[in-house]
This record gives sequence, C-alpha cells and structure tokens, in this order.
Amino acid sequence: NSIIISLNSPKIDYITTDLSLQSIDVQDFDRVAVQCFVEGCYEGKLKKLNNNILRDVNKMAKVFEVSWMENNCTEYFDAFLNSISSSEFDYEDLLFVFEEAFYVLSKFKNRNYMEKVIEKFNCVQGFKQIFLQNFVATPSLNEQQLDLLIRIAGKDTEILLNCIISLLEADNNSLSNTCRYLLQNLKLSSCFRRKP
Repeated sequence: NSIIISLNSPKIDYITTDLSLQSIDVQDFDRVAVQCFVEGCYEGKLKKLNNNILRDVNKMAKVFEVSWMENNCTEYFDAFLNSISSSEFDYEDLLFVFEEAFYVLSKFKNRNYMEKVIEKFNCVQGFKQIFLQNFVATPSLNEQQLDLLIRIAGKDTEILLNCIISLLEADNNSLSNTCRYLLQNLKLSSCFRRKP
C-alpha cells in the first residue's frame, strides 16, 4: 500500500499523489535492499539491515527523503565501526567502513562518516598501518582517495613511504601514478627526525 510508504517519504507521497504514478522503478537497487526499505517503511524500523545492503538502503533513504531511515543507517554504520576492536579485526572490516564512508562523502558530500573512520583508524593501534598497507595497492586510486590516505597517515608518513617502497619493488622500480601522487603530496620532512 503506497499510503503507508507515503507517510514515511514526502518524495514518494509526491510521486504517488501529485504525479499519480502507481509504481516507482527501483531496478538500480539490490532486491534485498528494496525489501528492507519497504518493510522498514511499514514497520517503522530496519530489521534486516546488514553490511551487504547498507549502501543501497541508505541511498534509498536519501533519495526518497526518509530521514528516520537515514538516521538508522548512520546508527548501524556507527555501531559496526565501534564494534571493530584492536584484538579482533581484519582488513575486510576496515575496507568496508572506509568504502562506505567514501561513498557517502563522494555521492552525498557528507564528511561525517569519513571523519569517524579517520578518527577510529588513528585511535586504535594497528588499524592505520594494516589499512594503508593493503589499500594503497588498490589499482586506479583517485586523488580524493589518495588525499584521504594521506590524512589517515597523518604524522605517520613513514607508513606511506614504506608502502611506496613496496609498490616500487612490486612494479620493478616503475613509478605508478599512486606512488607519484603520494610522493608529490606527502610531507616527507616528518619522516626524518633531527638528532639533538
């Protein structure tokens, strides 16, 4: 029933009431995410939200202006980020939170997720190094992603410098675009400590 869904979404209300459309094309979204979205509109909470559909549910919440659902997606993201501990984590968890935060930043111009990720990576020992060592080897990183890696590294530029060395060794001393960009934009002076 579109009336119940319209109560949650001013955008859907406009589409079904003012434009008199009977259906909305949601083929761009994962089927399970659409089901979660619709059930959430009926039940007033997101029961089946998980990592696999978070991005699509969050995108639908933004597109259809369902603010409570956007908040639930943020709460889910925060809970997942906070559940990653220094004793039990793997690169896949770190990659997930970074990619979700990057998506929200690049598509919706919302820095909140990314700021939380950067703070977490800098507060928990080992996160920064494991993430940077693995992610920097990703092919075709764009400048925005590389700038974020530099921000994550912060004063620990030697981590990225070691990554550059590893990339050079793997590429037979060929300077990739990633290496070139990092070398041009890193503050390498912090790698060298002055002796008293």
